[in-house]
Amino acid sequence: MRPAMNAATGETIWEYKRDTQLASRTKTLAIYRDLIYYAAPDGFIVALDANTGKVAWYFQFVPHDEWGFDVNSQPILFDLPGRGAAVGVATKLGIFYVFDR
Repeated sequence: MRPAMNAATGETIWEYKRDTQLASRTKTLAIYRDLIYYAAPDGFIVALDANTGKVAWYFQFVPHDEWGFDVNSQPILFDLPGRGAAVGVATKLGIFYVFDR
């Protein structure tokens, strides 16, 4: 993943790296308030604090994925009627997961 940078100075503020052997295929990030949602190439969705880069929460879609059934889409932000703000991600298994933002 690319670093978070100060737009005025170009200075790196923080950088988030996954401990994985997989090639980085960063998809589009989703940003809502102070969280950045990242669909990682190793089958995780990670919510990062936008100010610090620290992990706020994460979820692994397919534990011990040997066949590549990881995430195949970017995080999608939407509102669920009666539930509020949500973030969703589709996997290669055809399952669409929904999380509270």
